[in-house]
Amino acid sequence: VLFEDVRRYAMNQIPDGCEPHVREAAERGIDAAVYGLMMVIDGVSGSLSNDRQRVELQIIARHVCLNEDDEDEVLASLDLASGDGMCTGYHRWLNGDFGADAVAFPAGR
Repeated sequence: VLFEDVRRYAMNQIPDGCEPHVREAAERGIDAAVYGLMMVIDGVSGSLSNDRQRVELQIIARHVCLNEDDEDEVLASLDLASGDGMCTGYHRWLNGDFGADAVAFPAGR
């Protein structure tokens, strides 16, 4: 969701008809910004701390469905900092690697 939706939104903000080198530079900037967000999610950067306190960001993905009472029920959750990491995942995603058991593919691919 982050890779596809955030990146697509930013790409759609590039004006039609701009010079190819301008579009390429904008796309590189977008990819760098999304990668920077992945670094924050992975805990590589974006920390606030002193010798006694710190602020931690945690992003959780949740698979939610409506139960028989029409209430949200969490079927599964995943801390996005777990696993191979969002930074590695983003590079793989950019190269079309969605994993061996990809459950969904990005729109238009």
